[in-house]
Amino acid sequence: MAEPGQAGSVTDGAEQRVARSLREGFTVTFNASEPAAEKTVTAAFLRNLLLGCVTDPSIAPVGVAIVGATITGNLSCVAFGSTAAPLPALDLSKCELAGKLDLTDSCFSSVTLTGCSMHGLKATWLNVDNGLRADDLSFTSSDSIVVDLQGLVAGGDVTIKNLGRSAPNLATCRLQLHHSRIGGSLFCDGAKLVKQFSDKIEDAALDLNGARIAGNVSLTESDHHRFESTGETRLLGAAIDGQLLCAGAFFRNTDGDALSMDRAAIGRSAFLDASKRYRFEAEGVVRLVGATIGGQLSCEGASFRNPKKDALLMLRACVGGSVLLRASEKYRFEAQGTIDLMGAKIGGRLSCLGARLEGAHAAALVLTGAEVADKVLLIEGKTDQFHADGPIRLQGARIGSSLECVGKFLSAREIFDFDNLSVGHSFKVRLDEESGGEVWLRGAHVGELDDDGGQGWGPRPLLPPPGPLSGVSLRLDGFVYDRLSSSAPSEPVAAEPPRRVPNEIWPRRIQWLGRQVFTLAPRRDDYFPQPHEQLAKVLRLMGHDYAARRVACHKSEHETACGMVSWPMSLLMWFYRRFFGAGYLPMRALATVLAFWLLGTGLICLARSMNDVDSVVLARSIAPVELVRWLGIPDMAPKSPTVEEPRDRKSGERTIYAPHDKVQARALPCAEIKAPLYALDLMVPFVGLHTADKCDMSEGAAWWWVYGKAIYEIIGWVIVAVAALTWAGVLRKDTA
Repeated sequence: MAEPGQAGSVTDGAEQRVARSLREGFTVTFNASEPAAEKTVTAAFLRNLLLGCVTDPSIAPVGVAIVGATITGNLSCVAFGSTAAPLPALDLSKCELAGKLDLTDSCFSSVTLTGCSMHGLKATWLNVDNGLRADDLSFTSSDSIVVDLQGLVAGGDVTIKNLGRSAPNLATCRLQLHHSRIGGSLFCDGAKLVKQFSDKIEDAALDLNGARIAGNVSLTESDHHRFESTGETRLLGAAIDGQLLCAGAFFRNTDGDALSMDRAAIGRSAFLDASKRYRFEAEGVVRLVGATIGGQLSCEGASFRNPKKDALLMLRACVGGSVLLRASEKYRFEAQGTIDLMGAKIGGRLSCLGARLEGAHAAALVLTGAEVADKVLLIEGKTDQFHADGPIRLQGARIGSSLECVGKFLSAREIFDFDNLSVGHSFKVRLDEESGGEVWLRGAHVGELDDDGGQGWGPRPLLPPPGPLSGVSLRLDGFVYDRLSSSAPSEPVAAEPPRRVPNEIWPRRIQWLGRQVFTLAPRRDDYFPQPHEQLAKVLRLMGHDYAARRVACHKSEHETACGMVSWPMSLLMWFYRRFFGAGYLPMRALATVLAFWLLGTGLICLARSMNDVDSVVLARSIAPVELVRWLGIPDMAPKSPTVEEPRDRKSGERTIYAPHDKVQARALPCAEIKAPLYALDLMVPFVGLHTADKCDMSEGAAWWWVYGKAIYEIIGWVIVAVAALTWAGVLRKDTA
């Protein structure tokens, strides 16, 4: 090192002290109580000192370490050292630099600027073998400050804590670390970064685009401050081998992206959650489009605010663990804007316990085309109910385990858009009584449907004219489920009649199917047979055959109500359903046959009771005597075997027999038949009980008895035939 008065500009006591201490390998420390003149060195002196270290390492064998000095002028160390021969450590802790510090394209063993005050800092393409430490860095300028560390290469940790905090009159402070290479971790805890509107659009409050960081990136709270960023924070294409820590951070950019991490690769987990003192907050879009996170994404207790736009955008993101959008112990997860995970892949679960999502007219949560290996939980937390104001869209999503929707769901149109959704295990739904909107399940497939026996869908839909839709309606066409949950319903159905029902499943399930049509005049567009067929199939496979047949019967009623058949056929179908259960209720068919049989028995008893000598309704089946005689000897007049005078007379020896008077056939009352057997013989075709042959309606019977018997016989044949087909199951259209 140059002596005083020689080259090296060591002209005063402070510079002599520095030169002597550094040559001896000591750190030069100036106390705050020392006079300013005794601790002031020039920037030119330090520059020459560092240049001398290139050729003579003995000038500062362990590095240049000066604490608490005052440095006048701008310290420019551009292109000092090389990667093959870096300069020793540079430590300017707590120094006051009246000008700017420029370390562009230089190479040092390490750089420490902790507590340093300066007018500006530029260190693009700086190379430090160990690390860079610049905690509590402050700036004396009131202008916009840019800490430019673009292309930084550090072998160890880079700590820049509380940046922008020590100068209250500082207008803005931006940090640029794009394309940097850090072998350790990056710590920016407690920093306050601000981008002015006058700055260029491409500028960001924190720029880590294309950075490669072997450790963690920490943007959390320090001992006294939270991390704050006003303007965009960018990690586009960044590669972080460790964790991203943003607990308690605040990102604000209401006109655009608050935190951009498109195509970022995070080796472990990302924490955008609440800390012990602060809540994670983001005003603007938080983007992770195409990002890859090896562990979990935790947003517990976070707040995302970007009304009417995307609050959290994770299109095609890949998360190896779980995504936690749930309440923490202190804060509730809240999002004003859309949580969009379209096409995302989640290796764990998506947990939204106790969350509040407000998508307003846009969607509250989008999982269209996403793949979730475990569960999707939209349920209550420990203290808060899940609340969603806006649609939940999972079209084409694939969920490996289960989907649970428990809470309050509101929307002007659909609350759930689950078209073509696939759930490997169970789908649990328990909607609050204040929920309202439509649920679309067209083409969806779930393993088990757990909806509290059909009562878990919230209030029944109503359409009071001229008001909007209230309650929850369903769109079930193409919805497929393998089984129904065996859990008992939580409470009975209020509309269920107070009579004994053989199986409680079918009335509840018919009410559930009724949520598809909630108008008084259904149209053809409201007819969807598949939901009935699917429900009947599942009930049958579960062993609830009676409930399955009741559902199939209701399908026929639904078909008629929607106008799928003409009115004459609808009238016929009404009788068919009423008396035979549309071919699905054999016991009802049996009851119909018995009732008709009893009706016939009563009518026969009535006819028989009306028989008397002068008026016979039901008479024996007899043939006139003349018909018998005519059949015996047609040309012979009947004769009496004895002479009866004065009818017969003698003429000589010959007796002339006069013919008898014509025998009149008189109806005889029929009394020996049994009314039940007679009625059964009339209504059952092709069964010879031979009871109907003994008696018939007399010629003197009133016409309604004659035609009534014929009509009873025809209707009886039809009833018995349809009942037989119902018992045989020929009329059923069972789904395999």
